[in-house]
Amino acid sequence: MFVNSAGIQHIAVFLNHVDMVDDEELLDLVEMEIDDLLSYEGYYTDSPEVIRVSALKALEDPSGKWADGIRKLIEAISSDIPGPVPADKKSLLFTVQNVFNIGRAGLVINGKVQQGKIRNGEKVDVIGDLKYIRSFTVKGIQRFSCSFDEAYTGDECALLLDGIKGNEVNPGYVICENGNRNFTRKFNALVRMEPGVRVMTNTDIAVSAQINGTILPAHIRFSLDENVALDLSEPVAAIITLDLYTIVEPGTRIVLVSNGRAKGYGFAGENVK
Repeated sequence: MFVNSAGIQHIAVFLNHVDMVDDEELLDLVEMEIDDLLSYEGYYTDSPEVIRVSALKALEDPSGKWADGIRKLIEAISSDIPGPVPADKKSLLFTVQNVFNIGRAGLVINGKVQQGKIRNGEKVDVIGDLKYIRSFTVKGIQRFSCSFDEAYTGDECALLLDGIKGNEVNPGYVICENGNRNFTRKFNALVRMEPGVRVMTNTDIAVSAQINGTILPAHIRFSLDENVALDLSEPVAAIITLDLYTIVEPGTRIVLVSNGRAKGYGFAGENVK
């Protein structure tokens, strides 16, 4: 299902053209198949109501019985589907893409604000290797050779951090709010692999994981009872271990890359202690 692969967690089901079917049992059978599909795709915990309607009949007679189905759909969307949390309202996550030592300016960190916002003068933490979790103060934010007081979600910018040294930050590291300790390098995930990828039980597979806008070396171990060839249509539980620490929230989309090709994708679950 495309909605699952796109990371959509809540859906409303709209069964159209009901006016063309007179057999109620046939409609009930269609609903049962929809419920089975939703359960298979992981929506069984909150299976949505299937709303029967005819959009054409509702358009022809906005005050008729078919228009009630449209109203029920709008009500279901309003009540059952929560609105997304704006990325600017989330905690800061800045991914480091490049590090340059520029003369008197010192160490310049290029990257992107994946979520939240960063302010000039704010104290932040640099996370990557646990040996180098340090706190620094932002003393400059630049974009297109201009200085700014703040950078927001989606902004690619350069940061100047007060007192940072070259060995304390590398590409792949992340910058987060001061005191944020919700970082990990090992977490559960539900993944789908390219058809024909054969995996062995109790064996770590070396891959690269594209996560939070950056690619990190990683190992993945599948929770399987026997050696199998995986199929893209079937999600498989796995544990992913990154080489560097980063911030991974449940639901974060992950793309698994090997030899320059995407071999699968998935979504992060809870962190593993």
